[in-house]
Amino acid sequence: MPRETPLDRETALAFGTRLQILRKAAGLTQERAAERAHMSRNHFQLLESGLSDRAKKSPANPCLGTLVNLATVLGCTVGDLVEGIPGAGAVARREPEIVVTAVPAHARARRTADSAGRLRS
Repeated sequence: MPRETPLDRETALAFGTRLQILRKAAGLTQERAAERAHMSRNHFQLLESGLSDRAKKSPANPCLGTLVNLATVLGCTVGDLVEGIPGAGAVARREPEIVVTAVPAHARARRTADSAGRLRS
């Protein structure tokens, strides 16, 4: 198992601080936030402390599903959760690249299938 780096600890602590700020802004207790995110209060407290295990003092590294649940409960995006965290800032601020091409209804060819299932215009 790979050992954690100082950046892992820094990232986990920054995430915990950000999580606490967003929880308080949402007016939730740790217990209520944990309940709504479908996790134990202990797990939530560990995340806010930047830990995944108190005894081993290993840094928190929540999975994507946990991040999505937390963001939903706190009324923010996953990007908001990681904003300001070392190494995550560029990801959090990146806008999605979506290209939408609209074709007016009158320009679309109308295609129907005949009784044999062949398409025709």
